[in-house]
This record gives sequence, structure tokens and C-alpha cells, in this order.
Amino acid sequence: QKQREQQQLHYQESQDLLQQHQREGRQLENLYREGRLSDDGKVELSAEMENTHRMELVKLHEDHHKEQVELTNLIFESASSSVAACEENSKGDTATAKHNSATSQLKDEQLLQP
Repeated sequence: QKQREQQQLHYQESQDLLQQHQREGRQLENLYREGRLSDDGKVELSAEMENTHRMELVKLHEDHHKEQVELTNLIFESASSSVAACEENSKGDTATAKHNSATSQLKDEQLLQP
């Protein structure tokens, strides 16, 4: 459940960043069309914007990967704790069963004695 929620959040964050980048690209295009940006300025700003967008996307993916690793570790630790608790319970059940068997055997021996 938690993994699914995290995946949905990561998808939404990626889509939001993509939409932001598209808006910025359209704004740059509008500035150029309005004559407020020269050809050289457009090329320079486009390259700078693409580089920034690429770095933002890489950082977002790195953050997502880090969160995924942390969640996986938590799930693994939780599962390990559950297994250890089950093993402890199993040991306790085995000890109880041995105790009950020994007690039962002792009672049987006492009943058999004259």
C-alpha cells in the first residue's frame, strides 16, 4: 500500500515538473515571438533552460530513488522483525509443548505408581 502511494506521488511530482518545464518553454517562445528576445538570446536561454530542466529532473529521480530505497529498507526491517518474532514465538511454543509433555508424562508415571 505504502509503495503504491509513493509511486503515485512520484508520478505526480514528475508530471508537475514536466508541466512546469513546458510552461517555461512556452513563455520563452512567447518572448521570442513578441520580439522581446533576439535569436541569439533565444538560443542561449533555451540551452540554459534545457540544462536546468535536465538537472531538476535528475535531482527529482535521485530523490525518488532515495525514498524508494528507504521504504524498501523499512519494509525489509519490518519483515525481518516479524520473522524474528515468529521464530521466538515458535521457540516458546516448542518449549511449552515440551513442558506440557513432560508434565503429562510425570502425571502418568505418578498414576502408575502403587
